[in-house]
Amino acid sequence: MTIKIGDTLPEGSLAEFIEVESEGCSLGPNTFNVSD
Repeated sequence: MTIKIGDTLPEGSLAEFIEVESEGCSLGPNTFNVSD
């Protein structure tokens, strides 16, 4: 499955691990909804 420009992403979540805390970014794994 290839995602093209203009396609809607499927429902899901992404996880990002941040090692250094900064303004607006908390430490550790942070989960984000794809739809946001």
